[in-house]
Amino acid sequence: MALQITQIRDMFVVMGELNSTNIEILNRHMKRHIRSGYPVTLNLERIKGMDAIATKVIQQMVEWAMYKNSRLSVQGLGTEQIMPMLNRAKTA
Repeated sequence: MALQITQIRDMFVVMGELNSTNIEILNRHMKRHIRSGYPVTLNLERIKGMDAIATKVIQQMVEWAMYKNSRLSVQGLGTEQIMPMLNRAKTA
């Protein structure tokens, strides 16, 4: 399944599979919307899978938000396809 990003106000819903070939698309998209003082939500509940590189980039997005004095909330971490990958990368 191709990566799809849907925006509803300040919430971004990601559908598909996050991997090393498409995570940079999400990273660039999110960096454009993470601004000082504006909270942003990244919803990963519809993700089918994620590799180690994608988890590292998600971690870098959270760090970028802190650098920009913003807040990035990541939803869907309880999804059984995502949590094992985050635990392996020691991100969660």
